[in-house]
Amino acid sequence: VLEETFRHLKAAFETRDNPVLSPDDTVRLLLKRLEHESAGESIREALVSSYPACLVDEFQDTDSDQFKLLSSVHEKQADAQKTGSCLFMIGDPKQSIYAFRGADIFAYLRVRNALAERSVDADRPIYSLDTNWRSTSLLVEAVNGIFKGHEASSIPPFCYEGIDYQRIRPRKETAGTDVGRLERPDADGATATCLQFVYEEDGPTVDEGRRRFAQDTAARVAIMLDEGW
Repeated sequence: VLEETFRHLKAAFETRDNPVLSPDDTVRLLLKRLEHESAGESIREALVSSYPACLVDEFQDTDSDQFKLLSSVHEKQADAQKTGSCLFMIGDPKQSIYAFRGADIFAYLRVRNALAERSVDADRPIYSLDTNWRSTSLLVEAVNGIFKGHEASSIPPFCYEGIDYQRIRPRKETAGTDVGRLERPDADGATATCLQFVYEEDGPTVDEGRRRFAQDTAARVAIMLDEGW
């Protein structure tokens, strides 16, 4: 079945005025085959047999057609419960940065909201990854502190309704131990600065800003080494 589908894709490719098949083309063409009355279910069965579990990372950078394809295979497959097929979607709307490549953050929000309404069903749970395992407690709490003020504000912290800031737990709070932190060998408990903000009324250009930040970072590293960090 998959070979037959590939032949249809290849035929569509060869009959185009411009014989170039983009990744978006493959998604649209496969969707069209899945909608075929007789072939669609056979293609779904073949795909689920080959890929019973599908994990989509960075889901916030997908678009509507890509989600239609995923849900068409794993949710509309006639005997999903019996075959054990499953679809995992992992995403963070705050990290959506590929709109220029067609990513649709609003498609992500629609899917997430729809799943949230259905999450009362034990077979469709939604999990929150609420622990930062990599950063120090001081850095995590500093970031939490920055966004805490938005709890009482009517302005969304990330411009769009539905993209909220969820307080993050540091590793120490979850596991009882913190990640390693910079400490002076001769000053018990001294820690490095977690965050520093630079504000100028008339800010520099992007290129000038990058140059200044590079210089400042190098200078601070040199100072810390001189002070015995």
